[in-house]
Amino acid sequence: EAALGGTLAGTLLYMPPECATSQWTQMGDIWSLGLTFLFMVTAKTPFHEYLQRPSSELSPRHGHELHTSFDPPTHQLSPINIYWKCAIQKLIPTIPTSELKEDVLALLHDCIQHDPNKRWTATELKTHRVFRNVNT
Repeated sequence: EAALGGTLAGTLLYMPPECATSQWTQMGDIWSLGLTFLFMVTAKTPFHEYLQRPSSELSPRHGHELHTSFDPPTHQLSPINIYWKCAIQKLIPTIPTSELKEDVLALLHDCIQHDPNKRWTATELKTHRVFRNVNT
């Protein structure tokens, strides 16, 4: 597939790691789709464990103490810092393996791969076992 575009646009936490090197292809959409599935089945933003607390949680005006230190074991980061860790250090979001069915875990694994060539294509995903009983 030929590389597409030239302009980056989108939500950083859903952006495929290859965008950092301008090597984006349509397989980047599979990464983003995997993260969207992850959000759907967990109701948590991908990389939520690394995100900074919302300012409303930090504001003393809302009855909360101002937090000045990071909670272990990870530092809380901005979305751009999380994206760069994803792109350069191959960070992937936490997937709650004990909470999800095997078929769903397989789907997430088949989409959320740093190497775009290891991700399933859209055609392959249509045949994924998660979708076997879905009427088309």
